[in-house]
Amino acid sequence: MDTFYLEGAVRLLKESLTKLGSDAKIEIVPGKDHGTLLDAAMRQRIAREMAEIFRRNNPNN
Repeated sequence: MDTFYLEGAVRLLKESLTKLGSDAKIEIVPGKDHGTLLDAAMRQRIAREMAEIFRRNNPNN
């Protein structure tokens, strides 16, 4: 549950982006909130995912 009461807005954003055909990744992480979501594991995951997308889109790098 979000400590800023934004989970409803996040759900609506996810629905809208899905309907539009977006490939954006929207996740609600159970047990996490604004103060606990961005821990070391999440930072590493984000870095890995960004690096993978970069590699896929820039094969010569």
